[in-house]
Amino acid sequence: MTWSRLRALAGDDHMHVNGLQITFSESDESVIRSAKALNKPMFVSKTCIAMPVFSSGLSVVQPPETYRQLGHANCICTSGSGIVAHSDGPTAGV
Repeated sequence: MTWSRLRALAGDDHMHVNGLQITFSESDESVIRSAKALNKPMFVSKTCIAMPVFSSGLSVVQPPETYRQLGHANCICTSGSGIVAHSDGPTAGV
């Protein structure tokens, strides 16, 4: 969380937070905790937040659960490798 706060102060407006139900070792709980931290304002008088970007092998399967656990859709869900790297090809990935 410290790194995300420093990056937001430096002007980053979005940050990668992995994705849910992926093969990396980070748990879904950790990913959601990181995303929620990015959406919390740092100051009472001035909003300074960053948009969480979910990625890393996502497909159309992950966004509904991501939105449910996050509690809103104020995020970006990418789906490049989850579609293109599908074992039956990109058409099946779509």
